[in-house]
Amino acid sequence: MTKVLILAYHFHPSEAVAARRATAYAKHLYHYGIHPTIITHQYNEAGKIITQNNPPKVENHKHYKLIRLAQHPSTQTQWLHSSKKSTFFRKFVLIIQWAFGVLDVAGQNDHSYWRFKEFLFPHVKTTHYDYCIGIFNPHFTLKLAYCLNKKFNLPYVLDFRDLWSDHLFKSNPKLTFAEKIQDYITRWYWKKWIRQSKSYSITSEEWLSILNKMSGKSGHVIRNGFEDELLTIKADKTSYFSVGCMGTFYKNQDLETFLFGLRQFLESLDHQNKKHIKLSCLGLSTNYRSQIQKEITDIISTENVEFLPRTDGLRAFEFCKSQTILWHPTFPDADGWFSAKLYDYIASQTTLVCCPADGGIVERTLGVFSHVHFVNSSEDAKEILSHLFNKWSSGARLVMPSNEKSQLKKFTRSGQAKQMAELILSDE
Repeated sequence: MTKVLILAYHFHPSEAVAARRATAYAKHLYHYGIHPTIITHQYNEAGKIITQNNPPKVENHKHYKLIRLAQHPSTQTQWLHSSKKSTFFRKFVLIIQWAFGVLDVAGQNDHSYWRFKEFLFPHVKTTHYDYCIGIFNPHFTLKLAYCLNKKFNLPYVLDFRDLWSDHLFKSNPKLTFAEKIQDYITRWYWKKWIRQSKSYSITSEEWLSILNKMSGKSGHVIRNGFEDELLTIKADKTSYFSVGCMGTFYKNQDLETFLFGLRQFLESLDHQNKKHIKLSCLGLSTNYRSQIQKEITDIISTENVEFLPRTDGLRAFEFCKSQTILWHPTFPDADGWFSAKLYDYIASQTTLVCCPADGGIVERTLGVFSHVHFVNSSEDAKEILSHLFNKWSSGARLVMPSNEKSQLKKFTRSGQAKQMAELILSDE
């Protein structure tokens, strides 16, 4: 079997979306002729990184090996943190770090970088690997893959879930002078690391074109996905006409277009029908929109809204399965952005209304499904809601048609791992 070393900051039981990508490679690469060893962090039961001075922990699983490192501060990284607290030394230290390609200058990444580095070099010196995969985010996994190649001639693949900053896919971003400098340095190092790689991947065609142009090297699209096991989960539909949404809404997502369409739809109904309709919101985050509940109830009567508390991943998916329809506002001003929750929405096979639509990656990717609808005005939202409500009232189940279910395979985590295996084992 081909032996592959994977550098992953995030891994199960972390709840970070990035952890699912690395965990999927661990679970599924073996089935395509690859035995992975994953270098990652030690986590407690709550999914938080352990910062105690623990020795590396080795876990031998059936299809992969896991080596977990604690994020214990070294003398060097403690000095770095102390220096960054000083107004006098901070800028000097940051410039030195950027100049040497240490691009993760905030938070606890200093500790992680040095723990990974001090473990990896002796480990790779005595352990044979055919390839290495560096998974971004953070940046240091890319840097370390590059350094291992320079020292041990170990070929590597870079796996990008997204780009380093959201201003890269927005028009006319306003950057400070310091941000422009950091952006220039990041581009320079990414180009260097990509060019030396065997290949690289990212999750959308739009973002791939940015890296292709920047590096002059062709890469591949490997999207995110949903866990294969989700296709076996069942849940009863609600007895009322429920319009479901969940998780985080960002500031650049337009909620009003759909909400006003929903209000117009509600106003077109008599009292008897109206009381059977709910906008069901599960675990709405206030991280980016602190008044998200008020934003909704300013438009939709509280009689037709329910706010449900945050829950775990399995119950969140059961929520998606139980809804009559799901609603997702895309990111029309952010080319290439495909929200991770969309994979759970597709796995649930529940009818999905994207409003507003993006005219880009979401429509291009999900347009193959007849149960997914794209609308861009409140009037069209009202019309599609009326159409779906009438179908539901007549007893129809608003789900993915059976003849389209075969297309779900390309959205699974095992399908994602298969693409990565093909990339690693190719002759390019």
